[in-house]
Amino acid sequence: MKTKVLLILASWLIPMCAYAEYFTGNDIMDSWNNKHYESNSMVRGYFAGVQDAYDGVFFCVESEVKMSQAAEIVIKYIKDNPEKWHTAGQLLVIEALGKAFPCKNESNKAN
Repeated sequence: MKTKVLLILASWLIPMCAYAEYFTGNDIMDSWNNKHYESNSMVRGYFAGVQDAYDGVFFCVESEVKMSQAAEIVIKYIKDNPEKWHTAGQLLVIEALGKAFPCKNESNKAN
């Protein structure tokens, strides 16, 4: 089952590889640590875009969760996994939110 899911995920992401790697984990951490409002806003916007695109597919964020909470969850995940900083930011956001907000309904669960 996991192999099938990984193949599906890979097939969805292959056409977007050049575009999806707009940010890597390194870029996210550089912008986040910059502490300028514009940098943090850009990163939060990036997280929101990934969350909007994949919510209900790879994770299920509850409606009560604010974007600031989701952003802190993603940042904590990235900080806790520096060995993944070279990875596409989109995948890091999906992993972080998937761990924090797994889908309870089997039909929405990707793993």
